[in-house]
Amino acid sequence: MGADSKVTPDASVSIDLLPAVIDAGVADAPIGGAAGFDGSTDGGGNAAADGAGSDATVGMAVDTGAKAALVLGTFTHVRSPDWSFSESAELATARATLESAFSITWRATDDLTALATSDAQGVILGSGAHDNNVSISVLSSAEQTALASYVNAGHFAIILTDNDGFHDGNESLAMTFGLTTSGTLGDLQTATVTQAHAITAGLTTFSLWWPGSVSGESTKSTVLATTSLGTLLMVFEKGALAPGSGVVIEMADQAQFLDSVPFGVTPEGGALAKKLLLNMVHYASGL
Repeated sequence: MGADSKVTPDASVSIDLLPAVIDAGVADAPIGGAAGFDGSTDGGGNAAADGAGSDATVGMAVDTGAKAALVLGTFTHVRSPDWSFSESAELATARATLESAFSITWRATDDLTALATSDAQGVILGSGAHDNNVSISVLSSAEQTALASYVNAGHFAIILTDNDGFHDGNESLAMTFGLTTSGTLGDLQTATVTQAHAITAGLTTFSLWWPGSVSGESTKSTVLATTSLGTLLMVFEKGALAPGSGVVIEMADQAQFLDSVPFGVTPEGGALAKKLLLNMVHYASGL
């Protein structure tokens, strides 16, 4: 499958950082003007309140009833062209799954130093930029510091690394939390849940596509699922990384959430992938 084929990442790829914002429900919108991570413009560069429209409520997306409001940060398609949770067609099912459960306002950015002034309650970040093992441009030291400070201030982070084909992007995200990534398992794989937890509720196994593994911080984190490579899914609970720090979830596979794989990898895996994704966001956010 092209999403994780064995191609050496192109370390020369340079992506200009242009912070931008996109509101919930807008897929693959063009990046607009020089918007900040604070939501000062919508994805087309037009001035907009959160949840633009006559039913908009400041601080949340368009009112959809009883769903909890969640402001969620992620990369734009400039930083992650194919694998942006808020903008890319590849993540359409994942995005729809989240928006079915939460009233989401997306805060998409190219530069994580903007987290210092963001109103996002948490972030969901992946290491992949394109299929064929092209990772995101690596996090700068300033971005790693900003992400660590953001979590230490009580915000949550869901970090999705992948196999060694995405090594540079993997490591720049994982090392922020004292972790390292390694290895590649080809084709269809199965993760085995090893620890009962709200994140793995309703799951005993789930499907993967070309995953990697993650290790480190064994005294601070809890391993939730493994493969033959080792740890696939782990969690840092509230306060584990620093007094008052937020939840951090790390999983070494993003491909199961891509529509081209397809979503969930197998026909029966789709429901499990939705359950896992919702479990992660529900638990990390506390909503």
